[in-house]
Amino acid sequence: MAESKFEKIWKDPVWSKVIATFIIALSTIITNFLLAIGQNVKIQDFFSIKVHLWIADIFILVVIIFCYYLLHKRQKWDSELTKSNANQSNFSYNNDTLQVDRSIFAQIKDLENTIQWLKQSGFDGSPFLGSYLDPIRVFSEKAQSPSSEFLNPQLEELRQKLLKSINEFDNTVMLTVSCMEGQNGINGYYSIPKKWQETNPERYQESLSSIYMRGKNVYLNYDELIRKGRKALDV
Repeated sequence: MAESKFEKIWKDPVWSKVIATFIIALSTIITNFLLAIGQNVKIQDFFSIKVHLWIADIFILVVIIFCYYLLHKRQKWDSELTKSNANQSNFSYNNDTLQVDRSIFAQIKDLENTIQWLKQSGFDGSPFLGSYLDPIRVFSEKAQSPSSEFLNPQLEELRQKLLKSINEFDNTVMLTVSCMEGQNGINGYYSIPKKWQETNPERYQESLSSIYMRGKNVYLNYDELIRKGRKALDV
């Protein structure tokens, strides 16, 4: 893996000394500042504080260890990202695996009517039938099974993204809407409590906005998966 710009600078014999000097100077200033706070020293006397050498050494050591930790974490993240990208780019279908992913894709595509409803509803506070949400709830439940996972890593990443947005949307709906008397005598309608418009208008508007944005995330992620899935699966 190619070295990062920071690693190249750090290994440079000149710049490494410059960075080390800067760390020591900065550590000394921070140490003085912390001691000044602890001793209630005035700002004008800030640089005249006497600091024990062992305190500065410990502080500098902590800073160096922390910098090393960050560098190590960055290398680990880069390695995992490179490995993930390599796995995705190396994937290819055969006849059997293609049929498996096409079957999973068809199940997701069956959500089209519900997705269309999400796009058109806008969640403006009007009552809606709870049964409209049944298809995505069934999908969310079945999607937990390993057999519902795409073999193609790129499509599976998009499926997980869609699943996450569906769960977030459903959780928001459950927290903000309640069952109401059905229109024309038919039960099963849900809505954000109308009384909030008078008793808690801020909560009412926040609920409208939250449901709308969560619903929008669902159909945007769905559309992305359908577009890329059709190309990858040639359907």
